Amino acid sequence: MYYSIPPSFGAIMRCMTLCFALLFFAPKQFLAQCSTPPAQPACGGTALVDNDNLTAGVTRVVNGTSSFSNLTINGGTLIVCGTLNLSSFTFTSGNVFVCVGATMNVNTAAAVVFGNNCNWYNYGTTFFASSIVTGQNNLIMNCIPGAFFNIPFNQFVLQGPNTQFVNYGTFSSSFFIVQSTNSPAPVCSGIGSVIITGFMINQYLNAFTSPSGPSCIQITNQAFNSQPMTTTPNVNICFVGGSGAGQNFGNATVTVNCTTCAVPLPVDNIAFEAACSEAQLLLEWTVQSEEDCSNYQIEVSENASDFQVAREVFCEGPSVTPITYSAQVDIDPSWNYYTRVKRIDMSGNETYSQIRTLNCLLGSTVDIFPTYVTESEVTVKSDDRIIAINMYSMDGRIVKRFDISPDQKIVVLNIGEETAYGEYLLTVETPAARVDRLIHVTH
Repeated sequence: MYYSIPPSFGAIMRCMTLCFALLFFAPKQFLAQCSTPPAQPACGGTALVDNDNLTAGVTRVVNGTSSFSNLTINGGTLIVCGTLNLSSFTFTSGNVFVCVGATMNVNTAAAVVFGNNCNWYNYGTTFFASSIVTGQNNLIMNCIPGAFFNIPFNQFVLQGPNTQFVNYGTFSSSFFIVQSTNSPAPVCSGIGSVIITGFMINQYLNAFTSPSGPSCIQITNQAFNSQPMTTTPNVNICFVGGSGAGQNFGNATVTVNCTTCAVPLPVDNIAFEAACSEAQLLLEWTVQSEEDCSNYQIEVSENASDFQVAREVFCEGPSVTPITYSAQVDIDPSWNYYTRVKRIDMSGNETYSQIRTLNCLLGSTVDIFPTYVTESEVTVKSDDRIIAINMYSMDGRIVKRFDISPDQKIVVLNIGEETAYGEYLLTVETPAARVDRLIHVTH
């Protein structure tokens, strides 16, 4: 029986405390993977217009910023490469691609009920002001570690035969409800991914899996599992809510009364940063101490799945003080890149850093560096003039508005020594796009 939104859930939390699991070096596991995301489509083609109806065989593209009153997708394909704001949205079947650096805002008040054969591939930022209720043969995919899918005030209801949610990035909702009828492990999480929700309601046996390594689910209010939630300790539960019944987490790794997602950080790692510079990737990582280390390998990928070794750096040797390593990797600047650091110990055991997502396309980039802020300054570099930069707390409050001079393309931001430790969302607007980037303030 499909779920209908009960009136008793109308008073939904207006504030969410987001967290981000920095899983820098997770043990390698030879297990199956979640479904591999498809390649992002090209951004050229016929532009979307207001009141469009995308039927089978029809593809529309959004470049720049557009605000429309209505859109219907009935078998067609939408490709968002800029920013799309919608007041009304109907999705009966078809495909939606939100590309790297792109944003889609669905501002309708009524719940959006997906029809049959609906696929949503989010590489950028997706925001729904309303609830989402899935249908039959749906695939909802947060495709890469840098992807953000947000339903801050309402519900995500995963249901319908052969329907699955795959998360490689950060997903948040006020209610996360699972009652898929026959999909094996309908919620599959990639290594280091994060789900944040106020209320977790799960009615499906072993609904959650994290096959490639630890992921995290933060529950800030109540958990209700009518059946065991998972068979794997790779699913880390950060349970900060009350003591209500139904906390049947199965074999998950559970931490209670925590303030952030409880995937523990290794003691010998501090930070890993990466940035694009013309035809090179620039990487830097710091370890607090080091022992039993042979070498590091820099791995790169164009799809966040198939990684190749691009550079090798040998360990400096045993140390009880911090060591900083850096490396440069030549790249083709016509691609987006995903990179990680692999560490190999003297016995040949391998561990991996968190994946970093980089938009290295020349002529269309907004670079924000560093995102792991140990001092007070963050540099923003754009190929187009910067209109506005704002910093938000994870409950949506504006923390800082930065003054931007006309036609400025490089801005050095002073985050401020008084800024509290934690995670913030930095938004950068240009005439053609808006880029949202999570930064971690640690000073």
